[in-house]
Amino acid sequence: MNSPARHHYIPRMLLKRFVNSQNRLFAYNKSDQSSNIIEATPENLFVKKNFYNFVKEDGEVISDLEEAFSEIESKADPIIDTIVSDTRCNRPLSIPDRDREVLVFFFYLQQKRTPDFVSQSVRHIDYDQYFRNLIEEFKRDVRPLNRSEKQLVADPDFQKRIQRNSIVQSIARLNPRILNRLNEMTLFAAKPQGDRKSFVIGGNPFVRFGLPESSHLDHPDTKILLPIASDVSLVASSEEISGPPALLPDGQVRLINMKILKQSRMIAGRSRQLITSLSNPR
Repeated sequence: MNSPARHHYIPRMLLKRFVNSQNRLFAYNKSDQSSNIIEATPENLFVKKNFYNFVKEDGEVISDLEEAFSEIESKADPIIDTIVSDTRCNRPLSIPDRDREVLVFFFYLQQKRTPDFVSQSVRHIDYDQYFRNLIEEFKRDVRPLNRSEKQLVADPDFQKRIQRNSIVQSIARLNPRILNRLNEMTLFAAKPQGDRKSFVIGGNPFVRFGLPESSHLDHPDTKILLPIASDVSLVASSEEISGPPALLPDGQVRLINMKILKQSRMIAGRSRQLITSLSNPR
């Protein structure tokens, strides 16, 4: 089975909940020097070619990761539909254990699968040193490289393939401690207090906050928020929280959107006015 070449790192099943009445999104890309805001469909946003493909030495492409993401997205989609519907009706979340397990796994994978997150994770890796270490380890454990092997290791295409494969393997590698911690946390929904306010989605869409703000999941005040629709966010909290959806004041919604912009190369939302105001703050 051939994997699609265009891999959505923000899945279309999320993006569809941020579209306007014409089923389109307004997007701002910080990498675009023109600073223009574009209008596009979910099909054409948050896409990276072959991002999840593992390429073997003989050129065979292994697309298991992309297929695994598609499977978990299909399972999570109806669960998120229910959460969005209940939140809009101000009903407390009631998630069966089996659905909660799927949702937490989707939450966890979405955190680590985006290029924005990956770039932060690998920015300190010295790949030149990495290849030197590989050569030394091979020499120590097996034998010195012969001439053709040295040429292969020095080949830029070979190095690029190894780097990309290491990223794919890193995304696919699960961290049981983090998964277990997320499973222990309370899930609740939040939405803007004002009817005219909305969330954006970004290349790194998770916002961590607390009092004080903490990057550690074990901190008792940590909360992690993921917008799952233009008017609904899912929150994982270290605190025991129940009841109807939390209502977020306008200023807090703005702060969430600004944090998503700060940590993402691209943001998108249903309103041109909102994306313009975020990309050109006064």
